[in-house]
Amino acid sequence: MSWQYTHFDSVPLPLYNLKQDRSTPEVPSTLRRYIGGVVDYAGANQRYADVAQMTLVGTYQGESGYLIRQDGAILTDNSGNRISIGTAANRLRVQLEELSGKVGQRGQLWRTLENGTRQWKYARLLKDGYEAKVDERMQRAEVKTTFETWHPAWRSANLITVAGNANTPLVPSIGGNVAVLDAILAITASATITSIAITGLGMSLLWTGSLTSGQTLRLDSGLRTVRIGTNTNAYSGFTIQAGHTAQRWFELTPGINTLYVRTDAAATLSLTYYDQWL
Repeated sequence: MSWQYTHFDSVPLPLYNLKQDRSTPEVPSTLRRYIGGVVDYAGANQRYADVAQMTLVGTYQGESGYLIRQDGAILTDNSGNRISIGTAANRLRVQLEELSGKVGQRGQLWRTLENGTRQWKYARLLKDGYEAKVDERMQRAEVKTTFETWHPAWRSANLITVAGNANTPLVPSIGGNVAVLDAILAITASATITSIAITGLGMSLLWTGSLTSGQTLRLDSGLRTVRIGTNTNAYSGFTIQAGHTAQRWFELTPGINTLYVRTDAAATLSLTYYDQWL
């Protein structure tokens, strides 16, 4: 699969003379020595990288810009001079300043596949290096950037939502090539609910409390938070049952998945996630 890093948030990354680290992040060893042998503590579960750094090298090109008509011709003034919208030096400076202004910030690092598909993961820009060369001054600049990420997988550009009702199967179809572990399940009560049980796919989760009509309970498998609405912490009513074997609260594998949300009163469901790729 061919692809390249293209943007950090909305800031374009260098386009020319690319040297981009496209390796899959290294996974730490899961083997531990014990008396009498070695144990694989991850068992049959897929192990993911924790933290990874990526180094990207490329060249920004400062190019003069001109006003162009709809037919493609360059506009000129009364003396026949092209109407400029920016010199090469100014355009190069803008590119460099936009990227250097992102150092230390967390944002979305975007990549584009050869078919035009865009995917992203959260990363932090740790370093933006630029060495000036006399013969390239004000025309081009080679920059070397270092990003750090804790996300092993790339996410689809668009958030996917699967809607349903409590006490009937919820059947998301997962794309990508790796399990989704950070889905968010929202349960909106149509009448007062005191018990919510979630099963299927190795899950056995239970929440007890009071969710009145119109209120929404949100379980975030990535952040591991349980909230009513956006601010009310409802984690105290949440328990992971003995039969739970999923790696996280939810583990949605590529293909068809079926999970069950059983409540003691009517409720609507919304499951949101991104398809993901290593």
